[in-house]
Amino acid sequence: MLLGQSRNNLDSKGRIFVPVKWRPDTSDHVVVLIGLNPADVKKEERFLQILRYEKFVEFAKDLTSSRPSDLSLMRAKRKIFSSAEECTLDKQGRILIPQWLAKYANLKDEVLPCGVEDRILVWNCLLYTSDAADEEDS
Repeated sequence: MLLGQSRNNLDSKGRIFVPVKWRPDTSDHVVVLIGLNPADVKKEERFLQILRYEKFVEFAKDLTSSRPSDLSLMRAKRKIFSSAEECTLDKQGRILIPQWLAKYANLKDEVLPCGVEDRILVWNCLLYTSDAADEEDS
C-alpha cells in the first residue's frame, strides 16, 4: 500500500526521486502513464501514474479480459496502452520521465508524487496546491 506525499524536484534531465518506501521490492521496472481522468480534463488537472511493472501487467490482464465490444472501454484501452512507457529506477531511486509525458502533465521544477493505494500519482506541485485550495474554498 502506497501512502503519503513526497515533494521533490524534476531534475534537469527530467528525473524524479522515488522514496525508498515506494520502490518496488522485486524489480526496478515501472510503468509511467497518463492519469486516468475523464476525456474532458483540463490541462491544469493532468497528472501521471507510476505503477510497479507487475501491477501494470495485472491491470492490463484485467482490462483486456473485459468486454471487447464496449466502445468506451476500447477508448480507455487505447488511451492507457498508448501512453504507457516502461521505465527503470536508477541506483539512486530516480525515474527518467519521458519528455512527452512530463509535458502532458505540465511537470516542471517542483513535483508532488502522492502514494495512492498501488500507484504513485505525480502532479505539478503548484497546480496540485492551487486545486486543493480551490476545493477547500468550495
